[in-house]
Amino acid sequence: MSFTHTISEKANYTLISIGGRLIEKSEAEGLITEVENLIAGGKNKFLIDGKTLEYMNSSGLGVLLHILTKARNSGGEAVLCELSKKVKQLFIITKLTSVYSVVDSLSEAEQKFK
Repeated sequence: MSFTHTISEKANYTLISIGGRLIEKSEAEGLITEVENLIAGGKNKFLIDGKTLEYMNSSGLGVLLHILTKARNSGGEAVLCELSKKVKQLFIITKLTSVYSVVDSLSEAEQKFK
């Protein structure tokens, strides 16, 4: 399954739902462009829901770190939630859980933006 994403505006943040397999940065160029446009428009809080993300490699990590960096540079934040065991393990192995806020549930992630 190829990489997919949807973006929807919520009251306190922007919800980005990602799914499929994120293995090439080029697959996520549309997502990166949309995030950059949102930041340019003053939106800088992102909740990234990985519930349907099946697989991600180091290129996928780079995409998510790019979003986090852009959000923080604009005074915002990005939070990851509902990752599969395999994807969450990738964040733990690479020690990116010390950089990225990774929580288990959508409701827990929403609390970060209240």
